[in-house]
Amino acid sequence: MRRTDEIAATPGTRGNLSSSDDSDGNPVELSHGELGGGGKLIGDGRPRVSGHISYRAVLKAQDVPDYLRRWEMVLWAGPKCHMVHYPLRGGELFNLVATFHSNRYEEGWNSYGDPKELHEHYKHTCADVRLMLSKIEEWRMWVLCDREPIKNWSKGRVTLIGDAAHPMLQYLAQGAGMALEDALCLAKCLDESDSVEAAFEAYPLKRFLRTGRVQLAARLYGEFYHADGVRRELRNAFVKNWATRASPGCTKNSPIFEALSMVS
Repeated sequence: MRRTDEIAATPGTRGNLSSSDDSDGNPVELSHGELGGGGKLIGDGRPRVSGHISYRAVLKAQDVPDYLRRWEMVLWAGPKCHMVHYPLRGGELFNLVATFHSNRYEEGWNSYGDPKELHEHYKHTCADVRLMLSKIEEWRMWVLCDREPIKNWSKGRVTLIGDAAHPMLQYLAQGAGMALEDALCLAKCLDESDSVEAAFEAYPLKRFLRTGRVQLAARLYGEFYHADGVRRELRNAFVKNWATRASPGCTKNSPIFEALSMVS
């Protein structure tokens, strides 16, 4: 076993921290900027590009029309696109996220978006969606990617949790939730195992079916949100039946259906 001295890790530079039984290092972010080599822990290649792009911006609450200023997440679903908005900071701000289909690919998650591109993809949507989008001048953009589910993300005394182990699309909003579950499972494995290596070997085996299911379900919900034609009608019927079962008094004019009327 060979180890490096304890170091302070901060974003922005790459280095090498080794804590394994072999000569392969694993890259981490370091404060001093020293570069280091080493093979990939999983070796599963480049991310899978979903063909979807998200634009995100924040809007002051007073700029949101009163009838759209709700204390819940609102989803507007349309062909090959959707938009969500919800309050932040106790209602002072509203977060807007617009996602649409595109073959564009760009590394990173904090690039500036092109408003012309956004409005072109949403020109067919209803007036309320276009109104909300028109109130934003500066957008941040990122290409949505995930990876195929895998069964193992540990090697010796190194393991991964959260999106590092099982990156998923945002459509179920479960990335952070899965990371928390990973942490609890990993802690339990460490308590019950005789060695770190044994704990790290057992932990992915207890998690991969659940995390893999969420990864694949998130992809499915991306298609669910962006459905068109018969798929759209099936989606709306599904939501209507689900809402009626959840609340017998729910009708087609209830709030849950208002955001599904993005297009005719």
